[in-house]
Amino acid sequence: MRRRINNLLKGQKGIGLLEVLLAVAILGVIGVGFMQALGTTSEGADLHEKRVTASILAQSQVAHIKSIAYDADASDPTPGVDYSVGISLPPNYSVTVDTTEEQAGRQEVTVKVYHGEDFVLSMTTLKVDW
Repeated sequence: MRRRINNLLKGQKGIGLLEVLLAVAILGVIGVGFMQALGTTSEGADLHEKRVTASILAQSQVAHIKSIAYDADASDPTPGVDYSVGISLPPNYSVTVDTTEEQAGRQEVTVKVYHGEDFVLSMTTLKVDW
């Protein structure tokens, strides 16, 4: 085995320029691919964090709405009923609550969560007057 290696290396005094350039090019391609994968993973993790936070906020707001009394103020001139946001929000997040009267004693409540100006999540539930 050692004799084979010695026969292959006969006449070589070092590494050629072409071999070095080829090795650098291969390392560059691998490095670029790694950096792109790292960037994509970072963006995915950020999106996941926003969605999980939005889900927790929407669930908390729905729980808050379910815990308060049914609001059927017929004298309200605006359509729907106003259930105010009753939870504390992290920075850059906002929550809107929209309601529509399905039938007497039953409302559809939609909670929408935004991060900055971007819509993230919507959750809909029913509120009934029992």
